Amino acid sequence: MPNMKPQFTSRLRPLALAALVSLAGCSKTSAPPPDDAVAATTAADAAVSPSDEAAPNAAPRTPTNATLLAWLDPDATSIGYVRNELTLHGERLSMIFGLPPNLEAIVKAPSDLQWGLGVLLGADDPATVNEWFDDDMLVMRPRVANGLYLVRRLERPRDDLKKALAGKGTLSESEGFEVFRPRSAFPFNLVFLEDDVVAFVPLQEIGSGLSPLTAARDLPASPAEAEILEALTQDRELSVLAIAAGPMTHLDLAHDVGRARASLRRREGGVADGEVAFQMLGTDEAKLAVDELAKRTVFAESERMKEIAAKVAFTAEGEVVSGRLQIPAADADVLIDPRLRAPTP
Repeated sequence: MPNMKPQFTSRLRPLALAALVSLAGCSKTSAPPPDDAVAATTAADAAVSPSDEAAPNAAPRTPTNATLLAWLDPDATSIGYVRNELTLHGERLSMIFGLPPNLEAIVKAPSDLQWGLGVLLGADDPATVNEWFDDDMLVMRPRVANGLYLVRRLERPRDDLKKALAGKGTLSESEGFEVFRPRSAFPFNLVFLEDDVVAFVPLQEIGSGLSPLTAARDLPASPAEAEILEALTQDRELSVLAIAAGPMTHLDLAHDVGRARASLRRREGGVADGEVAFQMLGTDEAKLAVDELAKRTVFAESERMKEIAAKVAFTAEGEVVSGRLQIPAADADVLIDPRLRAPTP
């Protein structure tokens, strides 16, 4: 991806999210993989399912990232994509890299959903949820919504999930979708979008809460969809990408952040490579932000996490504040959510 640093004025358009994907540029130490490596991984994503093997004329399975991003609300103001990070402790990631609340909510949502699904499905081990769903998640905050929407892909037949949910809520049809409404404290309605795609719509939404999904179904895609898909395809180590349009409050800064981006890559050997970028509303504000972030008070649960957070290096270039830290494999366990940690044999 090109290293783009678009100029923003104080009159920010909250929907112009595509430029955020490359706000901080791609990782400067990570060259795109060779064409043959990309081709191999793309082919793996598109591999046919066992049922498809029995039907030679069936169309290849669409890669999961494209399938999920097809349901991105064109008017979303915050977007997150997570792959192979089902146990990520989003709150700790946010604390280490100093994320504003809008981005913290995005990176926290996947593990919260994973844990909640374990409770809803009656799983003794949260990892059992992995038998039902693919490891990727799309997270978005629609412009007209109060909460975050998540979209996942099923690994087991849709009818099997309905049977597992039987007696735990009601199933009805609305706006062309089947909607499961739980009777438990699970905070989402399940919306069956396609045969193998399910959306999780917050119960707090007014009305059906389906308008962002119908917009994704019926309206042209936003530029952000293609930008995110390109980033995920070209950077195979990218496991978390979260972007948000503002202005938004940052609890460590005296000034609002115009736009923000956070990413996490899993390097060879278990290294966790995190990057953040904040678009400030002026060059002077960016310089002040670097100083404020360097002096921020880190409210961590252990001295070890405070020491890790203190190592993030923040710099300013024009109106953009960037921060980066590679967490060695020996410390990367701090990013695991204790609720979802694999049980000890």
